[in-house]
Amino acid sequence: MNRVLPENRVLLFGSLVLPLLAALLLALFAWPAVRSGPHGLPVGAVAPQGLRENFPALLDRLSPGGFSVRFYEGVEEAQAALKRREVYGVFFVDPAAQAFRVYLASAASPQVAQLLRQIAEVLGSLPAPMGFGRPEVLDLVPARPEDPRQAGLGASGLPLLLGGVLGGVLLGLGLSSRGARLLGALLFPLLTGFAVAWVLHAYGTLGGSLGTNALAAALAVAAIQLFVGGMAAQLGVRGLALAVLTFFLTNPFAPLAGAPEMLPSPWGTFGLLFPLGAYGVLMRSVAFFGGAGAGVALGALSFWALVGLGLLLWSKK
Repeated sequence: MNRVLPENRVLLFGSLVLPLLAALLLALFAWPAVRSGPHGLPVGAVAPQGLRENFPALLDRLSPGGFSVRFYEGVEEAQAALKRREVYGVFFVDPAAQAFRVYLASAASPQVAQLLRQIAEVLGSLPAPMGFGRPEVLDLVPARPEDPRQAGLGASGLPLLLGGVLGGVLLGLGLSSRGARLLGALLFPLLTGFAVAWVLHAYGTLGGSLGTNALAAALAVAAIQLFVGGMAAQLGVRGLALAVLTFFLTNPFAPLAGAPEMLPSPWGTFGLLFPLGAYGVLMRSVAFFGGAGAGVALGALSFWALVGLGLLLWSKK
């Protein structure tokens, strides 16, 4: 029986479905970039009581809904919150002493740090009495000078995803015994995670310990490899396609180059629940902040890895 589709059907499919698919994918992948900007971005402030009511309104005039301001009683308290990744920056304003400083942690997000620098310049240039004068900018947790934009971390998402998918194919379709799959589930993520961390260290993207960063990257790889492998082991090619499509379509919401709050709510938080988004947060936390702020990312990656391991080891195939 001839199963070749008639040429008119092929032409119709190519003329209607392919443009629609291209438009939908472009809309999905371009939307985060087009809508990128602060959306409730948490920042700290240390200011006299008289400024506390006016300062959030002033920021809101510059970027409506862009910032969520948390006030602290002193600079040390605010700096500690910055290092715990509770806020992305701290504004210190003391009109009596003619002091205006901005404390940053560019390692958390160079994109956000640059945005806060620009906001500070605008605040300093406003006419009196609203202007605070030229700001002094202090970066308390800087990104590495070899890669100040953390371009290496942003570029690592696609290789990590490809390595995860290929490893998942080997686990789910290339191995059949439970023992071999368990050994592969241990070796594949560890070795791939070490390779990713080693390259990022070689390029000067990451700070901290190579071993700790390698373990963090390995957890992210495991989340992808084990879930892809588990779905493939359970459902064959259909499961493989479903898992790959899930991670591929959620890739635009992974804040590898920015921050979750740079996407409209709730999409930034949504991206953190999937491996690539959680990977970016976890790597920055362990490389620059001693693990601070890594809780949600650890939980998300562990969830995907454990679910995938269960599907993989208890498969009948």
